Amino acid sequence: MTPEEAKAAMLKKLKENVKSQIAAMMESSELSQGKFASDLGKAPSEISRFKTDNRNYTLKTLVDIGYFTKHDVVVNFIPLIPANTILAV
Repeated sequence: MTPEEAKAAMLKKLKENVKSQIAAMMESSELSQGKFASDLGKAPSEISRFKTDNRNYTLKTLVDIGYFTKHDVVVNFIPLIPANTILAV
């Protein structure tokens, strides 16, 4: 895998993770989609795309979503494990 392919795979995985977390938070939130959209200053149609699109969220949008769903936003950088590493069981 080339470095560009590896980075593209990492980005895809991150977007999927963020998308699924946003969908879960929105479903567990007590805010209606309309109220949520209003609070974020977004159109309701854009809010529904949060759960389905593979978009590049700004940090501000993530913080806004976290604030209105009462969740903190945390970014962790985790060391990659080389493919040839054998893990002890």
